[in-house]
Amino acid sequence: EDAAKNGKRSLAFVTGVPGSGKTLAGLTLVYERVKKMSNATFLSGNGPLVEVLQDALKSRVFVRDLHAYIKSYGLTEKVPSDHVVVFDEAQRAWDAGYMFSKKQVNRSEPDLLIDIGEKIPDWSALVGLVGEGQEIHAGEEAGIAQWNDAVQPSAGRKTWEVHCSERLKSQFSNVTVKTYKHLDLTISLRSHRADSLHEWVVALLAGQISEAARLANKIQAQMFPMYLTRDLDDAKQYLEDRYEGDTQARYGIIASSKSHKLLEKYGVHSDFMATKNVRIAKWFNEPKGHPRSCCELKDVVTEFGCQGLELDFPLIAWSDDMKWQSKSWQFTKFRTRYELEDPEQIRRNAYRVLLTRGRDGFVIFVPPDASMDETEHTLLASGIEVLPSAVQQVAASA
Repeated sequence: EDAAKNGKRSLAFVTGVPGSGKTLAGLTLVYERVKKMSNATFLSGNGPLVEVLQDALKSRVFVRDLHAYIKSYGLTEKVPSDHVVVFDEAQRAWDAGYMFSKKQVNRSEPDLLIDIGEKIPDWSALVGLVGEGQEIHAGEEAGIAQWNDAVQPSAGRKTWEVHCSERLKSQFSNVTVKTYKHLDLTISLRSHRADSLHEWVVALLAGQISEAARLANKIQAQMFPMYLTRDLDDAKQYLEDRYEGDTQARYGIIASSKSHKLLEKYGVHSDFMATKNVRIAKWFNEPKGHPRSCCELKDVVTEFGCQGLELDFPLIAWSDDMKWQSKSWQFTKFRTRYELEDPEQIRRNAYRVLLTRGRDGFVIFVPPDASMDETEHTLLASGIEVLPSAVQQVAASA
């Protein structure tokens, strides 16, 4: 409103832990602006999220693909009608090198989005939603620093005002920065029973197992179950029994995109061709009984398909692309078309995504392969509990 009233160019960032409501905040802002007759749009480079939201909202106008939007308005002379542009996962915007490899354009997505904002007549407000540890693609490792570069005063560049939480302030220099504590969402709404889940995931992936175990006690006390099993059928049966008769519940199998070589031996098909054929919108939105529903526990979705989305109770298939050996996590090396600055961090981030999808809890399936024994022991040492047997479950419910 300030930007509209005073003819400003504003760039704002909402930061938050996984599941804290960043996407909801962005969607709500766009919805409220549209109701006030001000053109606004929600952009996401997360294709599955766009597909699921468009299917749920029954609209292809309200939510749009970020990369297509940049192609339409950043690489042409066309001017959008939107004054408010909200974009998801701002820290994952493509850097100039990746843009060149994909589009033969030697400029970053932040540069092009700022260009678009400057084309809009009179005023514009760009709002970026910023997650933590969500960088899982090539070209996404440059982070928020790209936005500082994009708004730097230069020949022909308009003056931008940056709004963010205190912890992002240090990322910006030579521009006006205003900070607000309300722009940092620190409580997970997705895992509503486990405020400490995010901290537990950070500790686990950093190899701080004793710290993870300490946090797990608090999480389990909040009635957020974290289970492990070496039997896939037991995990499936547990989920079907837990949500029997609940048509609103959503549970399904998720796995790392680099996991298929071991998992396929045990009935989890997470290879590229299998996951490519999953209809993401139906997988998330349809109830049990629909052949494409996640609740059928057949189709598998990877970190690329579930990022920014959630399930009531995911079945996480853990593979040997990140396994515990001796005293630390070890990572399988993979060849990629685009060189990664820190491939191990990308793997950690993939498992961070998988471990933070659940609202009610999660169950991890560790393949019954000897190479995964240490991984099982480490996960149990971190505070995860063994999935109760069917007999124990019946006794507990009685």
